[in-house]
Amino acid sequence: MEATSLGLYDLADNVDRVSGCAVPADLPMLLMADVARLGGVKPETVSKALQRSKPGGRYAGDPFPEPDGRIGGREGSLSGSRPWWSAERRDLIEAWFARNQDRSGVGGRPPKPAGGK
Repeated sequence: MEATSLGLYDLADNVDRVSGCAVPADLPMLLMADVARLGGVKPETVSKALQRSKPGGRYAGDPFPEPDGRIGGREGSLSGSRPWWSAERRDLIEAWFARNQDRSGVGGRPPKPAGGK
C-alpha cells in the first residue's frame, strides 16, 4: 500500500488550515469583512488593529480579539491567510471598537474643530 500525503488544498472545506481540526459547517463565522462592518471600518483597518495588538504595539494594552482560526493560505503553508472569529464573539468585538474608536487608525482621524486648525 502506497502512503500518500495531503496538501493544504486536499483538506475538506470545513478543516481549519492552522490546527487541522474540523470546523462545523453550521458554525456561524465572521470573516475580516464582517468584523470590519461591525466596527464601521475597512478590512485593512482590522488587519492593522491585529498587527498593532502584538506586544509593544499601540493596542498591546487592550488587544484586538484574536481570531478563532485562519482559513486559506498557500500550498504548503500552515498559517492560513484569512482570519475568522466565531459569531458568538460579536459583542466582544463591538466592545473593542467602542473602546478604541477615538484612537488613530480605528474609525479614521477625529474631525478638526469647527473654524480652527
